[in-house]
Amino acid sequence: MTTFDLRAWTEEMTAHERVRAVVELLDEPTTVEEVAERADVSCEEVDSELGRLQNEALVRFEEVDGEPHVRPDVSNLFREDIERLVDNHDRGELESELQAMLGEREELRDVYDVDSASDLPDDKQEMQNVASTWEALEADIRLYQYALRRYED
Repeated sequence: MTTFDLRAWTEEMTAHERVRAVVELLDEPTTVEEVAERADVSCEEVDSELGRLQNEALVRFEEVDGEPHVRPDVSNLFREDIERLVDNHDRGELESELQAMLGEREELRDVYDVDSASDLPDDKQEMQNVASTWEALEADIRLYQYALRRYED
């Protein structure tokens, strides 16, 4: 199992990148303080970055128990990711990456003898890690498929 390396997280990613990474992974409204803690960034830096992301319509704020919480605007983030892929990769690169991901997903199906991540038993840490990897692959596969459709348009 891979262990999380906080030093690499803070050395290899800027505060801006860490805040965005945390926000993109949120699955429920979260306070600025929680984002700051997860990103290892000051609340002031988080406020600044969230303001920028809000201006770009990539996050939304909502009140939860009278306190402001942030959540990602998943559809706009997805569109931005597609644009980034199309801008930074040619069609061949996207097709090659997509084929590699499809192959990896097929290997997971064969190794664990299941059709999807939701079919994996959830009682073991290894299975949870595999399920998370599988779900990330599914998300990336969809992203690359949409990016390739942009070339067809």
